[in-house]
Amino acid sequence: TQSTWGIRFLTRFVMSQNYHGQIDLVTNQRHGQGTYVYNNRFFQYTGDWVQGVKHGQGLLMMKDGTTIEGNFVHGEITGFGIKRCPDGTTYTGDFVEGEFHGRGLLLCANGEKYDGEWADNKRQGSGELCYANGDIYIGQFKNHLPDGHGTKESVHGEKYVGGWRAGKNHGEGILTWSNGSSYNGYWTDDKKNGQGRYYQSVNGVSYDGIWIHDEPERVAELIRIPVENVEAGITVKVNHCLPPIEVHMQSQDGVTVVAESGRDIRISLVQITVTQPATDTQPEKRTIDRIGLLQQPLSIDADSIPSTVPSVSSVSSQLPLPFYVVQMKTQNGVANFAKYNFKVPGDVKPGAYWIEATDLTALPTSQLTPYYLKVNVMSEQEVPTKSSSKK
Repeated sequence: TQSTWGIRFLTRFVMSQNYHGQIDLVTNQRHGQGTYVYNNRFFQYTGDWVQGVKHGQGLLMMKDGTTIEGNFVHGEITGFGIKRCPDGTTYTGDFVEGEFHGRGLLLCANGEKYDGEWADNKRQGSGELCYANGDIYIGQFKNHLPDGHGTKESVHGEKYVGGWRAGKNHGEGILTWSNGSSYNGYWTDDKKNGQGRYYQSVNGVSYDGIWIHDEPERVAELIRIPVENVEAGITVKVNHCLPPIEVHMQSQDGVTVVAESGRDIRISLVQITVTQPATDTQPEKRTIDRIGLLQQPLSIDADSIPSTVPSVSSVSSQLPLPFYVVQMKTQNGVANFAKYNFKVPGDVKPGAYWIEATDLTALPTSQLTPYYLKVNVMSEQEVPTKSSSKK
């Protein structure tokens, strides 16, 4: 006698080619405990039956070695169960009608592990995913992928905290690299997109502005010192300070890149001498001598150097004495020269010199070509002609 759902059934044990177990004497259906081998010989179920349907505790075995053990309801595993695959992959957790659904732990043969919520055999809701390579993601999932808010840390030391969509950085988030560099802002499909601040720990340079497809909207490409008359330059007497000027980091179209800060800019007073005029086949050669340096002039080759603003291809990496040079950090794309008391030494002879603005920023930021502004140095007795400068 078998009782199910409050109804009593008369059963007996039978043995046939496909089934060994109890049946209902009235309906002749599998009912109670029994083992059934399906006609396709691929499936075999051992456990509880109710009127020919798997119902209760049981073990479903497949010919490929896969097993599902747990609570079956109306023919499908529903509730807590364990699924084991022949490659060693194991799922332990909740099922609904044969699907991973609810809370569960999946241990994959390749080393990947997921502990969290499921829906229809997919990661859905909150959970922790340990990738096969050692990376770890903790957060929200949708359709099996990180989606919503989450944190991912890589074995290489990178860490991202923020929004996700379809497995990619999306929305607002912070990515920190192992070397200390970081980006804090908006993302679209793993690319920096929208307002964001990128900081390079290697050199202290930051860009706080708009990003488009992983690139800054506007990048610094040129050094410029805005004055009213570039050809005339500026005039200063010996033993006097140079007039207030600013050194601007600009894009190719001449716009100051205010989103960028942190470049190392060196300001020197130099003298440039033409050592070999340009020919049809050779560019003009010049030497540059930083005033007060105890070193040999550096030979420089330059292609098509304007007479008013020479473009020098290389400069000495040796820092001059502090009396003759200042080094500053840019702020909002500008190095404010007015903050420094840059005095022309008394032993400098009157004549034509240049203010050299050199980008000393360490890689990986691209270094900008040095910029030169003409300086007319006069003796203290001379009367300057009218010239002016502006920031």
